[in-house]
Amino acid sequence: MNRMRTLAALLLVAAISPVTSAAPPHAGTMSAMVNGGEWTAEVISAAAIQGGVLRIAGQSHMKPPFVAVGIAVPPKVGTYAVNAATGASVAGSLVQADAGKPVLQWNADGGAGSGTVTLTELTPTGASGTFSFTLVHMVTASTGTKIITNGKFAVTF
Repeated sequence: MNRMRTLAALLLVAAISPVTSAAPPHAGTMSAMVNGGEWTAEVISAAAIQGGVLRIAGQSHMKPPFVAVGIAVPPKVGTYAVNAATGASVAGSLVQADAGKPVLQWNADGGAGSGTVTLTELTPTGASGTFSFTLVHMVTASTGTKIITNGKFAVTF
């Protein structure tokens, strides 16, 4: 479980490190329905295989408030569930950050929440797939759950 909390923390860092330059560091797309509303990343703020885990994060705004979604999955084509019993490094997160306000965070990892990530394509230069999560609040100021459905990504490294 400590490994999953570390993974979720790494996703959080990637997700809330706001990209404010005109040129994003990674190319691609990422979108989902969050609690029934459309969410689309304006920038892919993370897309890399590190430590045996594919990490992807997208950010919906170039200026506050930032809403970022991050996912982590083993770098092998397949479908993976958020579940401590599988031993797979699968996690999801949603972070909301606005100037002068507390950062809000919801996670799904081996210890909380649920979800599925399907990695449909993986090449040396990119990845694509789908995701869905039920995320639970992780920070005192955040409450309730965030439901992510119809998540899709196609990114380059």
